[in-house]
Amino acid sequence: MRMTEPRTDGLTNTDLVEGWRKVGVQEGMSVIVHSSLSSIGRVDGGAATVIGSLRTVLGPTGTLVTPTFTCRSPIPTPIASVSPMPR
Repeated sequence: MRMTEPRTDGLTNTDLVEGWRKVGVQEGMSVIVHSSLSSIGRVDGGAATVIGSLRTVLGPTGTLVTPTFTCRSPIPTPIASVSPMPR
């Protein structure tokens, strides 16, 4: 099997869109993405390009969820309480 040489240039939006489609991401899907940017490799435009490429593939009917928590940090104490809405 022939190994591909590692890329030295950054991945583009087009590269990522093609890659997401190749692994089965389709328009209208719901996708949860929790990843470090460095695990993807060098991306022209950084995180904005990754998010934009996923939004392109998912289209207007798809859902992209990106958790923003870390398992290493304790859950903070709420600084405000929310009362239920009156009926």
